[in-house]
Amino acid sequence: MVRDDEEKSKKCSSSCVGVVGVSNTPETRRDDFDRALQFTDDGGYISDLVIETRCRGRGLGEKLMLCGESLCKEMGRKEVYLHVSTRKVGVIRLYENIGYEERSSNFLRRDLLMRKKI
Repeated sequence: MVRDDEEKSKKCSSSCVGVVGVSNTPETRRDDFDRALQFTDDGGYISDLVIETRCRGRGLGEKLMLCGESLCKEMGRKEVYLHVSTRKVGVIRLYENIGYEERSSNFLRRDLLMRKKI
């Protein structure tokens, strides 16, 4: 008999369960953020981090973030930015645990701009 968490591991390892979106040029970034949430053009940008619900809590988000940062570093970036909703407390904690710091916020939109030097 296979234990439940072993079965979940098998399901998570047999297919794509997460993605990280990375942008290294201003042309490929969203531009609808207000001035408080803008960042410099010389930084990389993590546009998305998505992990299937059934596979969360296994360190996949951290691994994908490190891969995204590695891509930014390879492209000559010295820092990485991302935006996150203040409602996503667990995600903010993940980002803080891997070295991201809050740079600015927009109270009305409930968004944070976070940065990490790489």
